Amino acid sequence: MLQTPPPLCDFHQWIDLEVSPEAKARLASLKRFDAKFKVKAEVRRREEALKKEHRDEEERRRAAVAEEEREREEKGAGASSKSSHGGEPRCVEEEEVASMHSVVCFIT
Repeated sequence: MLQTPPPLCDFHQWIDLEVSPEAKARLASLKRFDAKFKVKAEVRRREEALKKEHRDEEERRRAAVAEEEREREEKGAGASSKSSHGGEPRCVEEEEVASMHSVVCFIT
């Protein structure tokens, strides 16, 4: 003769009633472990975000310094193209090149 399983409601009640104290302790332990893990993961996430923020800030500072140096070099190159008197470059024709109608620029 075939037996049928108990109705679902009775089955759940039977499982709930049959949980051993050891199993309950194990479940409580797992819940505590999970809670600690979540706290540690959140702390680690915050620390990593803070480190990333510091790296980004340092990168921005380096980029700003590099930009300032580049601008100083450009100013220095622009100043050296002018004469020491503050004048602009002037162009003169050289005698040997005059027949070709070429113009040569000299910085004075």
